[in-house]
Amino acid sequence: MKFNAAIFDLDGTLVDTIPLWMQAYRQTFADFGAEVSEEDFIARIYVHSLPLMEALQLEHLPADIEPAFRKKRDERYVSLLQLKARWLPKAQDVLTALRERLPTAVATGSHRIYTDALDRGLRLYSYADTITCDDVKRDKPAPDMLLLAAERLAVAPQQCLYVGDQLFDVEAAKAAGMACWIIPNTSTPDRAIQEADAVLQHLSDVLHML
Repeated sequence: MKFNAAIFDLDGTLVDTIPLWMQAYRQTFADFGAEVSEEDFIARIYVHSLPLMEALQLEHLPADIEPAFRKKRDERYVSLLQLKARWLPKAQDVLTALRERLPTAVATGSHRIYTDALDRGLRLYSYADTITCDDVKRDKPAPDMLLLAAERLAVAPQQCLYVGDQLFDVEAAKAAGMACWIIPNTSTPDRAIQEADAVLQHLSDVLHML
């Protein structure tokens, strides 16, 4: 199928931020007396894109700590993003080459304060228009941010490709009427691989397949 636009997930697809997010989240859990292993965090919280309130309930923490928890976690994560975030291999080359051929955007479940931090360190916004969860009412797996990205690119959703790494990326793409290609990493669940329209080994494969 020929696509008229390409939309990318951000975390784990273009930038290597999942370990930083996990570090900030787990350290903040520890601040509030909950020890969460890396394996449990990925399996129980990250791959489900679990809202913070539900994550607190999962760890038997009181709901009234949510504002303080969020503030501490976000401050820690923003600092890590500015200091340690890195592009995944070939990400800049892929975005640069692709935008000469197709309208290109990023649609991420990250908050704008996170993408702003990435822009300060990696010049994210110079590579693609970036839609965040703050721009829509519903985060992935709802299709809202993908549909907004398609609207901004002036391309019908059915003519857009979405590239991600998680099951909620596949679900959001399907709900938006888009094809979804997956580039697996260590946090990618098997169902994402099974339900994707294509599974790529490397980000640079996007250029060869389009």
